[in-house]
Amino acid sequence: MVGARLTALRHALVVHAPPWPWVCLTLIAVAELLSSGPSPRAGVLLHGALLAALIAGSCLLHGEPNRTLALTLALAPLIRLLSFSMPLSRLPQIVWYPIIGAPLVLAAGIVLGQTRLPRAAVGLRLGSLPVQLAVASCGFSLGAVEFAILRPAPLVESFTLAALILPAIGLLLFTGFVEELIFRGLLQAAATRAMGYAGLYFVALLFAALHIGYLSVLDAVFVFAVGLLFAYIVLRSGSILGVTLAHGLTNIMLFLVLPHLAANPDHPLAPVASAAAWLGAAALVAALAAMSRTPPRAGARHTP
Repeated sequence: MVGARLTALRHALVVHAPPWPWVCLTLIAVAELLSSGPSPRAGVLLHGALLAALIAGSCLLHGEPNRTLALTLALAPLIRLLSFSMPLSRLPQIVWYPIIGAPLVLAAGIVLGQTRLPRAAVGLRLGSLPVQLAVASCGFSLGAVEFAILRPAPLVESFTLAALILPAIGLLLFTGFVEELIFRGLLQAAATRAMGYAGLYFVALLFAALHIGYLSVLDAVFVFAVGLLFAYIVLRSGSILGVTLAHGLTNIMLFLVLPHLAANPDHPLAPVASAAAWLGAAALVAALAAMSRTPPRAGARHTP
């Protein structure tokens, strides 16, 4: 029995994993390193070459799963090219997210239409609402962990509801929904069809590679672990709702709430944020336990 399971795992991880996506992943990581350090121009050129090659591959590669993966993978260099091509340096950082996110939503919609991936396959359904809300609450915990790693400055100067509400909605929509639609929705569906379960690790590594710009090895490892966690949740539940809300809450805590609370530890909301982080972790454990007792939703997986 154990031997059969090991054989099946080896089959899923190796036999169904073509080499070209790993080459692309390596080149994307190199482009991110160049963009963040010694040669931003070389990084942009490499991202541009990868975008063109992946679009060509979506027409020329053998097999529909490979062509679908190539087209969805083209969204990764597009993310970075948009961030470099927009005149963002003259604008407040908080408005960067909708400026980049809006064309990404359009691009993701085009990819979804061209690949004809079923809506259920990319997690565009409600799922079990109690489980999804429990997953969402882990964003309080993940935001606290990532804040301890990065310690970013606040995106807004004033810590008031009026000052926070629009930036929070922007982070929820343009980092939470857009990135989860791309990574745990489109890319995970396409990668598991073409690569088997190796596709889950591939997408998590790609997610981490696109965070190289923070120049923190610890944060890259953390993001990879979060990517695997979110991949498992979407695989089991068949919905990106919970991870979308969790991703958005993570960034709201990271960039809007915790920088102010760290600077003002006596603020009345400081113990509330701490309690939310612990409760979010407990809710995540409960959600994972509930998901482990149910089989993956139909349409949430594409492996043989």
